[in-house]
Amino acid sequence: MWVAPALFISLKRCTLMRSFAREEIGPIVVVSLISALRLLGIFLMLPIFSAYAVNYPGASAALAGVAFGIYALTQCIFQIPLGWASDRWGRKPVLIFGLALFAIGSIGCAWAKDIHGLILARALQGTGAVGSVAFAALADLTRPSVRTQAYTITGI
Repeated sequence: MWVAPALFISLKRCTLMRSFAREEIGPIVVVSLISALRLLGIFLMLPIFSAYAVNYPGASAALAGVAFGIYALTQCIFQIPLGWASDRWGRKPVLIFGLALFAIGSIGCAWAKDIHGLILARALQGTGAVGSVAFAALADLTRPSVRTQAYTITGI
């Protein structure tokens, strides 16, 4: 079972969640969390990133922009290769690999000593943002009749 019983009971009371089978709720919650992590990697830092990044040694406004944008760029570049990898080796190993890269990139952002280290760490974060693989896993684990509802819930 993917989800704790108390969470399952509270989700089961929700009208929208009643259409899902018990084994579909866990993957919906997990993919929702992965999707939230992926989006937080961009939008949580948006208000303060440029003011913070220019304080690194060797930083400029242009390099701060690169450090911010490299996340989205690498995320876009690696969605298709990671999708192919998940088709070949399975969704779970690629999700774990991607989340590990995301975690390493996040730790690297916290420990970055200069702007170039921050850029590298943000690139790792973007590479590990495995949104397409997470949504493919959700498609594999839900019935076609409720798949659009599952995608709606994970996008909220």
